[in-house]
Amino acid sequence: MIFKPFFNKFRTVRVTDEHHYVSEDLLNHKLASPGRRGLAMFADFFVCILITIPWLLMVLLISISLQSPKTLPAIWEYRNLVNAEKEGLKTVSKEKKDKMFYEISMDIARIVARWQPRVLPRDLRKAIEEKNMPEFVKCMKKYETDIALGSGIGSDDASYFDFETNTIHLRLDAFLGSATFFLSSLSLLLFYFTLTLWKFKGHTVGKMLARIRVVRIDGKRLTLWDCFGRAGGYSASLSTLGLGFLEAIWHPNRQTVHDRIAGTVVIEKIKTIKKTKK
Repeated sequence: MIFKPFFNKFRTVRVTDEHHYVSEDLLNHKLASPGRRGLAMFADFFVCILITIPWLLMVLLISISLQSPKTLPAIWEYRNLVNAEKEGLKTVSKEKKDKMFYEISMDIARIVARWQPRVLPRDLRKAIEEKNMPEFVKCMKKYETDIALGSGIGSDDASYFDFETNTIHLRLDAFLGSATFFLSSLSLLLFYFTLTLWKFKGHTVGKMLARIRVVRIDGKRLTLWDCFGRAGGYSASLSTLGLGFLEAIWHPNRQTVHDRIAGTVVIEKIKTIKKTKK
């Protein structure tokens, strides 16, 4: 095969006796205690909570912009028009404002109808499909709309229609569809733990506060792929009912499941780790 030499260059084809290499510079270095690691994790999750709303808002706006490029500029124009009228700088007729409002609403409703048609009442769905603006306006006056970001995870954050109050409750899944799970709070955690660990050379905000650092066990520099693998490995630690995190208590090198996935170890802070060749 033409590609066989190429693939064999990057991987072995038989079982070997290769052992796990530990950098000499790391041997006997003090490991981070489970308490410090727990403190760092708590601080990092607190930071993630603080940036969750801006993150989800950004995801929502990008999604709307990609699916309906004219909608966000129209919303901005409508906002400026209303503000100018409040400040007495411009007089706008009610008909013009209503026309702009319902055109924006129709654009947003089309996105919702694409991803979550079940949350829209049948008559509203029909008006959207037929592009019947008078009927759409009539339906919009009949139903209330509640839009909330939520976390994007779990059934509690799914869009639904409340028959008792005639209210359409829209969540992220109404704008992102099946991609909601991957672009919601989970993507924020993956993004945060990957980039901060890589950018700050083994530190996150929490690890800086706890004065601990993640390093590769072979002493080489952390790559972006290492950080991505370690961040993704949190799901493996969670999938064992959290025991993957608790392994830091009894493992000889206090490695958790995600540490072993990425080939890392957490130590008390030192200035640098020299590159060591095997």
